Amino acid sequence: MKPNDSKDSTVPSFGIGETAAVIEYLRTALPEFCRQAGMKATDRAAFVSTGMASAQACIPLMTQDNLEAGMTQAVPAVRDFWNLAGDTLVNQESRVVGMDNMKLALEHMGRGGNVLMVQNHRSGADTMVFETLVRRALGRDVCKDWAYMSGHAVNLYLIPLMFCGGMNRFQIFSAKYLSAGLNGVDEVAMNAQNQRAMMSLRRHVKGGGRLVGFYPEGGRGDGCMKLGEPKTSCIPKIMASASKAELLVLPTYVCDASNILNPVRGINEYNEIFVNSRPGTASLVIGEPVPWGDICVLNCEHETVRGAWNVHVNNTLLALVARLGPPEERGPHDPSIVEELCGSMKLERRMEGAA
Repeated sequence: MKPNDSKDSTVPSFGIGETAAVIEYLRTALPEFCRQAGMKATDRAAFVSTGMASAQACIPLMTQDNLEAGMTQAVPAVRDFWNLAGDTLVNQESRVVGMDNMKLALEHMGRGGNVLMVQNHRSGADTMVFETLVRRALGRDVCKDWAYMSGHAVNLYLIPLMFCGGMNRFQIFSAKYLSAGLNGVDEVAMNAQNQRAMMSLRRHVKGGGRLVGFYPEGGRGDGCMKLGEPKTSCIPKIMASASKAELLVLPTYVCDASNILNPVRGINEYNEIFVNSRPGTASLVIGEPVPWGDICVLNCEHETVRGAWNVHVNNTLLALVARLGPPEERGPHDPSIVEELCGSMKLERRMEGAA
């Protein structure tokens, strides 16, 4: 399936207030997507009907109250479409390496501990690849109760929402949205929204047994990883302080998600799934869980320097992720900065046949 030109001006963005236009567009776009994806005729009707049900279920989410919520709950009808889309787009040849590490994380959750999954971010399909491969490997949807740090703008556009609405999400603003000119968004509103998200995160993990996923880079890298946003170091700090159980950090690396969803951005960024996606082969590497306390000890020398602790923690998290990927994609992240932390761990690169 060849992706369309991402600069095709005939495809509108479909923001708030355009839901009727989206539904009308989907009546054509969903069948066309099925055709280009090479789906069997017997599977197309189910995909189209599930997709339309997902879109309809998301319309009530596009309210001011929901836009300002610190956390939004997964919608079952959207979850059904999310899983179906993952099975359609992530080829069976796709591989996962390190499932034993995923099982260690799940066992920790079963004992009441929380897990922070950190991952590289190259494509809008990263989370789909991660969840689809874990779900296939375990034979059940263990991912349905997980939650993710998510850009606030997702709730402004119905098409990405009809996929992402199948996940529990903490809605955070980043500075890039200020430059996007969104109505009613200023620095005060952005900070207030982020505070609501962090308070929701604390409540969510207080009882333990939770997995929360996020992308420390704060946005997608182009071809390789990029520097992270230091402020996101508050996420593991909040999770660790909210529960008595030990917090584990689970580093993961998604390879070749761009085979499924090209990371090219343009005027169709909020309709990229129909404009640029196609079935493809990707892979997932899951590293060994790392106790949050070990990461804190590694960075304790920077605690007295204003801002330095946040930077070094963020760099450590990304280095744990980068060492799982191919060297040419690591960007500014030098995995040697965590050699002291990883000396007794089995975080060696296990990419044979996966990349």
